[in-house]
Amino acid sequence: MSDRSQEAEVVVLGGGPAGASAALHLARNGLPVVLLERSTEPQWRIGETLGPSARPMLDTLGLLKGWSAEGHRVSPGNGSSWGSDPIQFTDFIASPYGSGWQLDRVRFERRLWTEVERHGVRLQLGTRMTQARREAGVWDVDWAGVSTSGSLRASWIIDATGRRGEGVRRWGRGYESTDALVAVFSRGRPSQQTSPDQEARTWVESAPDGWWYSALPPDGHRLMAWMTDADLVRNWPGREREGFVEQLRMTKHLGQWADPARYHWDEAPRITSAQSRRARVAVGDGWLAVGDAALSFDPLSAQGLITALLTGIRGAETSLRSLRGEREAGATYVAGLESIWKDYRRLLYEHYAQERRWSDQPFWARRHRPPVP
Repeated sequence: MSDRSQEAEVVVLGGGPAGASAALHLARNGLPVVLLERSTEPQWRIGETLGPSARPMLDTLGLLKGWSAEGHRVSPGNGSSWGSDPIQFTDFIASPYGSGWQLDRVRFERRLWTEVERHGVRLQLGTRMTQARREAGVWDVDWAGVSTSGSLRASWIIDATGRRGEGVRRWGRGYESTDALVAVFSRGRPSQQTSPDQEARTWVESAPDGWWYSALPPDGHRLMAWMTDADLVRNWPGREREGFVEQLRMTKHLGQWADPARYHWDEAPRITSAQSRRARVAVGDGWLAVGDAALSFDPLSAQGLITALLTGIRGAETSLRSLRGEREAGATYVAGLESIWKDYRRLLYEHYAQERRWSDQPFWARRHRPPVP
């Protein structure tokens, strides 16, 4: 079946937090938007921590109404064993925005999809862009789904395809990466032998070849992730389930959750990229990138979701301004991305520099080199 009747002002590629935020902000400003999303249902994915500073963005998107009933776990802060053995706790009580959250990612993204449709966005699930051609200021976009295909015409495209970066790879010049960080992660199923786990902080613990982090999303399955470099993970004994649990047991603090009386670690570990990178070109003729398609962050910064929401909103505003003929809009957006990236690189270096116990080990030696401007 073919559908060739569509027109929109903006096509958004990708329905994750960045793409859905961009589509929602555009629709709330009266623009016709089509959102193409490959999945047919929201998917669980790693990346559950949302800091307090996201609150203004949630407010801008109209998501705070009913937020407390969404089931996200309130997080009071962080615990970190970094630079020394003891755990140091940092509480969000000093934040002007209050507490953060451990998100139910599936529910969060479903809420975003509900809101974009409620505001008139044409949400096409199970579809992807196959081709796009621009002529005389207009995009002709071909798309395909499982049993249907079609085309549409639009003035602007927003690439929110995450680390795939489909638009950046087609119309930009690819990516510049500054590390090769990967995450090996698994989820522990809570045991019935003890009382329910209530520890809602994000925990971080450094080690000679990388660092661990743990969080407790609302479903009660504790997330555990080992962060190291791609070359170092090849021989890491924790790539299989039994080895992962054994490596977890060897930690000083997070090993408490390896106890089978607390959690059953029967899920095979998965590996995903967590490298820091940015698009060499994030804005072009009639398109721009948001979220991970524009900038990707080391999870230590807890910046991924916040920046997805922020760039989604800013990318939408840039599209609006560009469509109104404001020539400087794209340059302003790029300058904003550059500022985020520069501050991120500086703060990340400063944080890694606080851990000096294993400076002679490859993982840490790489991160103790000052960032190249």
